[in-house]
Amino acid sequence: MILLEDAARKELQSYAEGAAGVLRIGMTQAYPDAQMTQLLLSFHQACPKVRYSFYEVNSNEIMDLLRSGLVEVGIVRTPGLLPADLEAVLKTEERLCVYCCYQNPWIAPQETAVPVSALQGVPLAVSRGFEPLLTDVFQRAEVQPEILSVATSRNNPMMWARAGAAVAVICAGPAEELDNGEVFCRPLVSEDPLVAQELASARSFITLRGRDLSASAQKFLQ
Repeated sequence: MILLEDAARKELQSYAEGAAGVLRIGMTQAYPDAQMTQLLLSFHQACPKVRYSFYEVNSNEIMDLLRSGLVEVGIVRTPGLLPADLEAVLKTEERLCVYCCYQNPWIAPQETAVPVSALQGVPLAVSRGFEPLLTDVFQRAEVQPEILSVATSRNNPMMWARAGAAVAVICAGPAEELDNGEVFCRPLVSEDPLVAQELASARSFITLRGRDLSASAQKFLQ
């Protein structure tokens, strides 16, 4: 009885400290994603008793899931300001980049950065979440884009790019290693300061403002 009581006490303490329970996360479909892989595996190693419930949907759907209480933490790539009922607990800086195969006829792999003007007449594959932002960027830069594909996640644009059928415009962080012997990734740049500002983005870890989080969610964010 003493041993059972001690085990129960330790189990309850683990839940209270966030070392056990269910972590409910909404995240955009962004694989391959070395940053998130490292984060999740490191947290699992630190808290092996925590179980996970993932919702992989677009940013707007993640915000709705937060409001409904189905998830506690949302991980989104979204430009601009968040709605007033949500708050970003932390951010990691990212930027819009082009993702191309080495054999593509439009962008040379030797380039260290790609000006927006270089995308004139280039078939592009983009994610739906960044389509309005890209439309504004192209208008400011007076570039006429040729959009081949618009998709919910960045997996689809990257598929077109790997096949050499288009150049993908994706959001990527500085820690992501997307270059290999077949594809390369380069930041988009512009001499126009307003356009350059729009090309910068962030990955935000968001929660519902004023909501009490479970111990597991608090520990994950810490």
